[in-house]
Amino acid sequence: MKKLHFLILSILLLISCQKEHFFDESVQIPDNEWNINSTVKFRFSIDDITKTYNLIININHHKNYQYNNLWLFIKTTAPNGNYQYDTVNCYFTDDNYKWIGDKNGEFIKYSTFWADSVSFVENGEYFVEIQQGLRQDKINMIKEVGLIIDKNQ
Repeated sequence: MKKLHFLILSILLLISCQKEHFFDESVQIPDNEWNINSTVKFRFSIDDITKTYNLIININHHKNYQYNNLWLFIKTTAPNGNYQYDTVNCYFTDDNYKWIGDKNGEFIKYSTFWADSVSFVENGEYFVEIQQGLRQDKINMIKEVGLIIDKNQ
């Protein structure tokens, strides 16, 4: 299952790399220590609710990160104030416990689909808040968290 997920993600990321992203932003984690009470926040505007969107999460972690995964709690707030919660489990390793992602020195950039073909219900400003979900006071060796949104054709 992980291999299929990785293959699909690789193909979709390859396709998405050939075009400009609708939204692409990353937030640095201070001192590479993600506190359980710290939330990574993103803000973007939707101006075409007739389109669907793919949502991708990027995590840049150190090669000595102590786990093979990271749980994320994600809250999305619509312009009307309605919100939705999601939970995403990011598997950083393949079945042989080798890191998945692009290696850059001591760090590995991991990407995973959070949701695909998402329809937003109204035009306006949306907020996404991401919190680490390992239930530890702080997680070491997480450098940055990013969100990419691609508009489907």
